[in-house]
Parts: sequence; structure tokens; C-alpha cells
Amino acid sequence: MKNKFILLAVLLGSQAVFAEYNPNDELSLADEVLESPTLNINGKIAEEKAVKAKPVEQVVVERKPLTSAQKMQLYRAKLEERNRMMVQRKIEQIRLRQEIALMRQLEAQMNNTLKALDKVQ
Repeated sequence: MKNKFILLAVLLGSQAVFAEYNPNDELSLADEVLESPTLNINGKIAEEKAVKAKPVEQVVVERKPLTSAQKMQLYRAKLEERNRMMVQRKIEQIRLRQEIALMRQLEAQMNNTLKALDKVQ
């Protein structure tokens, strides 16, 4: 029963999400940059003639539904990436623990050296 819920959660969570994209937003930002004043080599602001960009034609791309093999390939790629990230995180945790242990060992040795120097004086 628990496995069914996990499987259902994985299947529902792996659905493709499509974001709304409007290329006109980026074009208006690009036009603003083209029309902005620029600094010349002497540091003075000079207005340059703005070059009007040609309007971009919108292309409609129809997405075909993914085949089960493609879905499985995407799922495996996501799992591999997640596993890679977990391994990196685990390696980083181990490295951090080792550095802390080494730091404590070095600190103890330095304290012993300082104590020995105090006894000599």
C-alpha cells in the first residue's frame, strides 16, 4: 500500500511543466539597451542613433507527447542527477568531518607544544 502511494507521488511529480514564455518581454529589454546612452572613451555620455530592430516572428512549436521510452529516459536522467548530488553532498560531509578531526588533532598538538614551552621557561 505504501509503495503504491510512493509510485503515485513519483508519477504525479514527474509530469512535464510548461512555462508561459513571451519573447516580446526580452525584445523590449533589448530595445532599451540599444537606445540607452553610452560612454565614450573620454568618459562623456554620448547619445548614439538607435538601430531599430526588426520585429521577430513568433514561431509556434507543437510538442508531441513523449513515448514511454522517452519518459523512462528522462526519469533515469533525473534519478542519476539526484544520485550524483547526494553522493557529492555525502563526500562533502565526510570531508568536513575529516577536516574538523584534523583541526582538533592539530590544535591538541599545538597546545601540548605550548605547554612544553611553558614548562621549559
